[in-house]
Parts: sequence; structure tokens; C-alpha cells
Amino acid sequence: MSLFVPQADPPDLTAFLPLAAPLQDSHKDGRIDASHTPYLYQPVDRHLLDAGAALMIGSAGADGTEFALRKGQPGVWMYRPNDDAWTEIAADILEFETLWLASQINV
Repeated sequence: MSLFVPQADPPDLTAFLPLAAPLQDSHKDGRIDASHTPYLYQPVDRHLLDAGAALMIGSAGADGTEFALRKGQPGVWMYRPNDDAWTEIAADILEFETLWLASQINV
């Protein structure tokens, strides 16, 4: 089981660059998807998991499922805490958004 590390401030994204670059720039305030959940992801959702090995960037809004970047691994990942399982779901944040908005990510 992974360990959630509470953060007072959003975590430093440096270890997750360049993949996390949109979270520092054009997407730094989060993204809204009113048709699925109020926020696809937002800064308050960002936290570290597994002693900083994963940067959680948002929630699917169901069963504790979260979306993440994993240190040293390409892509955007879905983490399901109920079975402690990781699944790569997109090559980068922009593809993740495209797939999510097209309802092509099954949670």
C-alpha cells in the first residue's frame, strides 16, 4: 500500500520535469472539466506518494483513483489504491486531457 504524504504547499515539480512542465506553465491553475468532475486536476490535488516517487496530479472522483506522474518513468499513470495498482494511461499531460475529455479513460 502506498503512503500519502500531506503537503502544506503544492510539491516541487522539478524531479518530474519535463513531463510536468504544463503544470508549471499553461496548466498551473488546474483544468476544469464540468462534464465529468468540477476539476480535472488542480494545484490543491497535487501531493507526493511513495516517498516522493509519484506526483499525484488529480483525482478521478471515484474509489480514490488518482492520476500521477512517476519519477523516472514516462507517461501519465492512473493509481488505484484499492488494489495498489498502477496503469499507464497517456504519453503526457496533454494526451491525458484529450483522452479524459473524450471519455476514453476507464476508471
